[in-house]
Amino acid sequence: MPHSPSRPFAVGFAPAEISASINEPVVAQHAEDAAFLWTQRDEAVGAPHFTLSDLIRWDDRLEGCLEGLRIAGDHGWRLCEQALEDGGPGEVFAAAILALHGDGHVGAERLQRVLTAGAGAP
Repeated sequence: MPHSPSRPFAVGFAPAEISASINEPVVAQHAEDAAFLWTQRDEAVGAPHFTLSDLIRWDDRLEGCLEGLRIAGDHGWRLCEQALEDGGPGEVFAAAILALHGDGHVGAERLQRVLTAGAGAP
């Protein structure tokens, strides 16, 4: 049926639908990359062949991953919380950053979860 001006139709998504959608594979990659990048950066700090510029590039990439996790909200937190099961220092770091950005009692509960998991991290 042809479109007529008296009968509008919607195509695509409403802005609220777009804002609420989460690209789960990308957010999962952010969680994995944040843990990996922090671990690599932590090792690079003491290595003589890395410069301050190298560390800044690592920090920028790491911050991009953390921002993606923060934007994903609860989904980003759930991925970081699941990664805590691995107990690696990078996973603990990423989860701690998200917990510290949490509001009120939710942030405090998340931070307690991270501290408990982090006690067993190397």
